[in-house]
Amino acid sequence: MQVVSDIAKVVKEVNPQIVLIQWVKDHHHDHVRTARASLEALTEVNRFAGGKPVELDLKEIYAYEAGTTQTVDFEPDFYVNITEEIEEVFSSFRKFKALGKEPLVDEKRVQARYRGMQSGFKYAEAFKFIGPWAPLKSLLADLFGKDVRPAGSTLYPWGARDYLG
Repeated sequence: MQVVSDIAKVVKEVNPQIVLIQWVKDHHHDHVRTARASLEALTEVNRFAGGKPVELDLKEIYAYEAGTTQTVDFEPDFYVNITEEIEEVFSSFRKFKALGKEPLVDEKRVQARYRGMQSGFKYAEAFKFIGPWAPLKSLLADLFGKDVRPAGSTLYPWGARDYLG
């Protein structure tokens, strides 16, 4: 419960418009706990953060996937081009020493390339919109411009490229 309170305090202080959290369906118990704690804190920020109540300006919550062997039932809604940032992504994975340097980097390279192939970028990160309500014009699209694309393809109505238009 302390972690939920800690997350709620940060959310209350920052009052973000967009929040990125881990996808809740995952084989790694820490990822599941983190996602659930984040959702709980976002749902009842004033109850868990204490102090004077605030009205959040939160507009969009997106989930991201962990490793290819960990995340379950993740069907992305958007892709963000990370081609220019991929070396920085790999560098951050090399700092995580639990499994050694390269296994996580290799897994991320495969995942980012796969998502890149799906989206038409060289490397991409996938996101799932989870709330609080579906945007017709998303802040994510405004933030990343041409570097964000909806999931799917022109073969399927929900993946048409003019979805963000």
